[in-house]
Amino acid sequence: MGFGAIFLFRKPPDLDRAIKEFHRSLELAPNEVTIMATLVRALVIKGDAKEAESMLTRLEKTAPAYDDLEELKGKVAALIKEKTTAGKVPPLNQ
Repeated sequence: MGFGAIFLFRKPPDLDRAIKEFHRSLELAPNEVTIMATLVRALVIKGDAKEAESMLTRLEKTAPAYDDLEELKGKVAALIKEKTTAGKVPPLNQ
């Protein structure tokens, strides 16, 4: 899972450091799906929808049958929805 897991799973997590370490790990093992998946999880926790979506796309291209792929797609989709609806004012009832 890479050195990033140490920073992701500590209490409290150090998300920026975890993400940095996951990226370093992927430089050494660019097709390691477990690292990609855990990086997606870290990015979702951080709220970085754009990078999470990008890494999810990379994971899906690398391992389209990955066991947790559908779960991760749901988490990223929920984050994107949250980000796109944040700050929007609901219409007034008239």
